[in-house]
Amino acid sequence: MSQPIIAFCSYESFDATDNDCVFHWDKFLDIEELTKEFESEYKVLSVHELNSPFLLEEHEELKNVQSVIEQVEYYNPKTIGEAIFNYWD
Repeated sequence: MSQPIIAFCSYESFDATDNDCVFHWDKFLDIEELTKEFESEYKVLSVHELNSPFLLEEHEELKNVQSVIEQVEYYNPKTIGEAIFNYWD
């Protein structure tokens, strides 16, 4: 069974009054302390992995899913991070 994935990114601001946070999904971070904390339960993706090129044909589990194909064609994610952590919907 595969583990859920997690990654860390920078954020611009946090408003405690309404729990609103502005994240930078394109600015991923490697944080060793957090990786150690979460790696037993999650697959923690590194900055290197997240910034690697996303090529749909390299992902057997996705390349035949019509909704994924349509979204990739429309949004054209350049990196793994863009493909996984997006706000397309």
